[in-house]
Amino acid sequence: MVLYYRPRDSSDPYYSARTKDYTHAYNAIFKAARSRPGSSSGGGTSAVLILVAPDVDAICAARVLIQLLKDDDIPYHVIPVNGYATLQRVVEEHIVDNDHLHTVILLNLGSVLSLPNYFATRESVAQGYSEGFPLPPHCTIHVLDAHRPWNLDNLFATSPVMSRLAVWDDGDVQEQLIGLGDSEDPNAPGIPVVSKAYEALEFEDDNDDDDDDSEESSEDEDEEDEEDEDDEDDEDLDPEEAAERRRRRTQWGVDMDDEDEEDGDGTSPRKKKRRRPDDDEDDDGEDEGDEDASPKKRNGKKYRDPSKPKRLRREDKERYRTALSKYYMKGTTFGMSVAGMMYLLASRLGRSDNESLWFAILGLTAQLNTNQLDMFTYDEYAAALASDVVASNPIQSKPSAITLDRSTSDPALSSALSTGSSIAADPDDNRIRVLKQELRFMLYRHWNLEDAMYHTGYVASKLGTWRDKGRAKMRGMLAKMGVSLAHSRQTYEHMPLSIREDLFTRTEAIAPEYGMTDLVFRSFMRSFGLRSSPLSAMDSVEGLNALLQAAHGVRVEIDLPGMTFGRTVSASATGGISGVGRGPGGAAAAIGSIGSGSAGGGAGPGASDLFGAKRVWTLTGSTPSGDASGADKENRPPGGPTGANADVDDVAANSGSSYWERNFAAAFHALEPRNGSSVLLLRSSISLAKALHEKIVAEGTRLIQKQEIRTLRTFRLAILRDGPNLPVLAHPGTLTRLTIWLVDALRDILTEKHAQKAAAKRKRKSATKKRRKKKKAREDGDGGEDDEYEDEDEEDEEEEEEDEEVVEEAGKPNANDVPRSLPFVVAALDESRDVYVVVGLTGAPDLGDTRYNKFGLAFQEAASRSGSVTRHDHFETSVVEVGRDDLATFVECLHIKS
Repeated sequence: MVLYYRPRDSSDPYYSARTKDYTHAYNAIFKAARSRPGSSSGGGTSAVLILVAPDVDAICAARVLIQLLKDDDIPYHVIPVNGYATLQRVVEEHIVDNDHLHTVILLNLGSVLSLPNYFATRESVAQGYSEGFPLPPHCTIHVLDAHRPWNLDNLFATSPVMSRLAVWDDGDVQEQLIGLGDSEDPNAPGIPVVSKAYEALEFEDDNDDDDDDSEESSEDEDEEDEEDEDDEDDEDLDPEEAAERRRRRTQWGVDMDDEDEEDGDGTSPRKKKRRRPDDDEDDDGEDEGDEDASPKKRNGKKYRDPSKPKRLRREDKERYRTALSKYYMKGTTFGMSVAGMMYLLASRLGRSDNESLWFAILGLTAQLNTNQLDMFTYDEYAAALASDVVASNPIQSKPSAITLDRSTSDPALSSALSTGSSIAADPDDNRIRVLKQELRFMLYRHWNLEDAMYHTGYVASKLGTWRDKGRAKMRGMLAKMGVSLAHSRQTYEHMPLSIREDLFTRTEAIAPEYGMTDLVFRSFMRSFGLRSSPLSAMDSVEGLNALLQAAHGVRVEIDLPGMTFGRTVSASATGGISGVGRGPGGAAAAIGSIGSGSAGGGAGPGASDLFGAKRVWTLTGSTPSGDASGADKENRPPGGPTGANADVDDVAANSGSSYWERNFAAAFHALEPRNGSSVLLLRSSISLAKALHEKIVAEGTRLIQKQEIRTLRTFRLAILRDGPNLPVLAHPGTLTRLTIWLVDALRDILTEKHAQKAAAKRKRKSATKKRRKKKKAREDGDGGEDDEYEDEDEEDEEEEEEDEEVVEEAGKPNANDVPRSLPFVVAALDESRDVYVVVGLTGAPDLGDTRYNKFGLAFQEAASRSGSVTRHDHFETSVVEVGRDDLATFVECLHIKS
């Protein structure tokens, strides 16, 4: 395995001039493209194969990488991969027997696979040493994945295919798994570093096999008994699970890597015995050892070959096993975005530009949007990107008269100017600007302020907006901010300019009164010249996620803009809407009401047809390949797909393609640089994002109001069996957003209830102690009635004071009263496939914080114990598909396991 480290400054304690960073990895790809026969653009095939997961971060990383490859005239092929079944098909069709292929790049997939067992060299397959997919002779696999934890086989295993494996480290491997040469983990005294633990246990299987037929001392016999128990555990694996191992190999769970890597007994179907390079590989050596076993006994003890490593003591084994178990058992999390890693590569190569910088910003924002990183880490990365934004985008401190006129004619640009961003006067302005203050209100620049607040999980948690009382609080907050009800129901761009300019100031002044102290954060905004008004990074990510989840395959109704004076409504070629939202008077919103049951936030049942009308979202009339069919001819092999979009264009044009592939093609096209139709598609996706959030919040509100959320011992469960929103919510991405909204909305309420229960428990304990004390006093003394009355009066006063203290403590819970996590499991029925899509999420008690997600491990164990028909085919381990009739059994085992 070749490990390429994250580029570091000389002041970094982990910096070393001898380490290989991302530039070495790219130079290796470039060198292979120039030296391998048939790797030129005229060879009829692409020399670089890029496998991309269907998420915003991976797509942004692919865009940065593609630009670098195009600049160097390296042909490439982009294929979306949504799961392990698709990965196996792609490997069989595009990698096996493709001798012209020299590089495979995995973007946001592969870290949890055991790649040394999934792939193999042709020689090892021919000799029967491996059952993996044979790689072409000169092919190297590059892994860039933000999913954690790593499958340690990919980092420290000894296998012939390891020389073909290149891992791009974001700092996690170097800092946490290898360390600065320490033998023990500095954060856990007594626990060895993971790399040393893995290497120490790597060859224990060989030593154990040599001792199987020999008499052992009492200590060795005890160790063998423990290993035999582990062998039985491996043999008892579910047959279906064992059959799936070769396909998906997600084996860092409790019943997989913990047994395979720690015991190393060779019985696992995944892991074969490994030997040190200097050991004799002839199998006859073992037979000879068996024949001469008796002469090698000395005084009842087995003779040990001094050339072989000394067997580990039981105490050392336990320490090493504890280190590996602790690493895998802590749960899943995420590292640096792969788009950010690609931007670091472009920067080190001196080829970064505004496009690559914007893609890095979108990748980082996508992680924040799905709670994949905490706010502290986000602020660190955002500060670094902000410095690059300032350096790459010169600021015009005093806008000219032309600029002022243009900003006042375009309300969105005027709003950007009011927040401190500069606006260029030329129509080709594509600059990025830093937003020091971005509101958490959902898509508020494209919605009305009331709807934006209502569809924000953070506001729901503080105000309880799923109730009439909570919505009244929200309107009261708007009134204190000086925003009338009519203005709050106008689209943002039609609100009075004075309100838009002072919105941040007004919000920061009033929001703390309602407990909203974290309502703003640092973000970014980009201009697109005259093609579109500026889009913020968060709004762009919301639109891209909407395309990935619902661009095709489901029926979603979006709001048509209301009729306005002096403007007309027209549909764009890409399915978007040109024009504006509701009219200046906000008539539609004044008629409708939030929470009235309508899909949209503004148009109620009695709304006028001129306002709040809807149409079905569609991308017909223009495929995502759009006007790119003639571009990038230099990357197109004879008879092959377009180089720029490779087989992404073919997917978009092929009506027989699956919906998720067409959704991927739409999102991929929306980020195509310097393409007018791409900007229009991205802009129009905002309407789809609004419609999805309406469905998410409507379903979440229904679950809370009808009390359909069951509170189990260790997690909360919600099951969606029917309803008009079910086809949309059955998508893993949309279901994850619903789970995030539930965690955000119920965070404060659940924490408060937990604190109240703890306070009531303390009160009961205190009352019990008083009763016992009083009973004992009665048994020991013989006081009169007057003494009893005095004692009762004193006790009543003490109880009243204690009640007041308990109420006060309930409002201010201490650290011991706050739950450490808020786990949620949400299942939605996919009627088309007769399965439940199940998502598990471990929320944090505080906004902006994250917790390790242990549901990936729990799902695997529950599936194995219950014998349910399950499918672990997603790269997100906390997503699983369960048969319709097996959900109850699966949840029961999950409850017992957790």
